[in-house]
Amino acid sequence: MIKTFYLLLLCSLFFPFMLFSQDNADTSDDAAVNYPSVTENINNMSLPKIPFPIKFRGSVSAVFTYLFGCLDGITHRGHFAPICYDKNDYREAGKHHGDDGAGRIVGGNYSGVQLELYNEYGFSVPVLNFDTPLTKDNFLQFKVMSQLSPVTLNAGATLTIAAAAFLQFQFGFLIGGAWDVPAFNATGTGIKADDNGNYITMSFDAPILQFWFKPTFQFDLAYVLPSAYQKWTHFFLVANPQLLYQHYFGVDYDQPYIYKADYGMQFNGWKLTGDFMTGYRIFIKEDNSGTQDRFLRITNYTTILTFAFYLHIDHLNLSHYNDSKMKNGGWGSDFASANFGPALRLDLPYHIWTQIFFLFRNDRAYTDDTFAYADFRKRVYEDYYVFSKCIGFFIGWDF
Repeated sequence: MIKTFYLLLLCSLFFPFMLFSQDNADTSDDAAVNYPSVTENINNMSLPKIPFPIKFRGSVSAVFTYLFGCLDGITHRGHFAPICYDKNDYREAGKHHGDDGAGRIVGGNYSGVQLELYNEYGFSVPVLNFDTPLTKDNFLQFKVMSQLSPVTLNAGATLTIAAAAFLQFQFGFLIGGAWDVPAFNATGTGIKADDNGNYITMSFDAPILQFWFKPTFQFDLAYVLPSAYQKWTHFFLVANPQLLYQHYFGVDYDQPYIYKADYGMQFNGWKLTGDFMTGYRIFIKEDNSGTQDRFLRITNYTTILTFAFYLHIDHLNLSHYNDSKMKNGGWGSDFASANFGPALRLDLPYHIWTQIFFLFRNDRAYTDDTFAYADFRKRVYEDYYVFSKCIGFFIGWDF
């Protein structure tokens, strides 16, 4: 049964490409759509209404990320942890953890390289169109999607409805599996096996299901001003709060687990996540030819430079919010993790785009006598700190 599931999942990875090849092999897309990037909505704010009832869109993209090292979980002066690849071994009994549990190595555990591939394909139809500037371009969109990393494979679909020019609602799901790559010490899924801090990996053990509801609020100042002032007034804001449910079928409700080689603090249940971006766009060249067609032509010369500040709420665990709260001397189940920093995006002719980013992240600092516990549930929250999380590079093509 498990083998059949993963075979179907692998087939779904290539399903969007199959659709594209059958529909029109000499077309391209205008929607810069990417799961990790909220800029997917920005470039569509002012597209003219198309004369066709259906249009087809897709995208393929890849992200390369380098994660910096730091001494995690300890208090840092000025609430900022510098980049550091040192490894401090606290596995022997000592003052930084008690005798009721094993210690851990602090630092250097989460640095390295990440790579992820995305693709999606779908169609949209006009719905709830009314003769007003805010509703004349309303649509209903359906897409299938897949994500592939060195340790995970996911596939799913989204349904999006545009209620107004500034507001959209999306429902979506992903289901997939994970494995480990021992040669690179990379773990897709795993759990803490015992009180000595040992972990076991769970390759292809059980699927992981995610489904979500996500409203999108978007605003560009230029489009509420007279056309004579629009060229240099593209100050924008995009907000994508998301209510996410995640369930790994290989563990119980209260069992923490690793997912995508992370900190091992994942739980099944509801989470609050989201992406937010604000910035400024410069239209070096604007070319709307082909944007009204059912399939977009490859020959498009739009060139846009975007400067932005990006904020991603990693997760606020709603289902386990009260498990061990900070103010009660717990490990911080109510702590909200976020990644934030500058981003630079360049939309190029032929619907190719690139984006670079540098992100910081906040995290928990624990008391001096508990930060070295291997089991994070034995640690006691004391303060927060910020550290340099990663630098990354996107490249994508919209068709």
